[in-house]
Amino acid sequence: MKLRDLFVPKYVHSDPNVRIKFINKTDDTVLLKSIIENDQDESVIQAARERLQALTGLTFRLRQRIFGCVMQPGLDISSPCD
Repeated sequence: MKLRDLFVPKYVHSDPNVRIKFINKTDDTVLLKSIIENDQDESVIQAARERLQALTGLTFRLRQRIFGCVMQPGLDISSPCD
């Protein structure tokens, strides 16, 4: 562990395992997309892809259950169907 790791968010930690552990706990889809685009470690990128896919699938299923419709791009889970 580097000294700077004490002062940075876990998603920019020098240890890929720490970043993956963070990824598996976060619900921030914007941050996950950023990690996919910017991280250099393939295992971190893969973990972020899998987490993003799991979260988007969950949102889709919740929206179907709550509103009885399919989620359209750009709408969030709290929006009723148009």
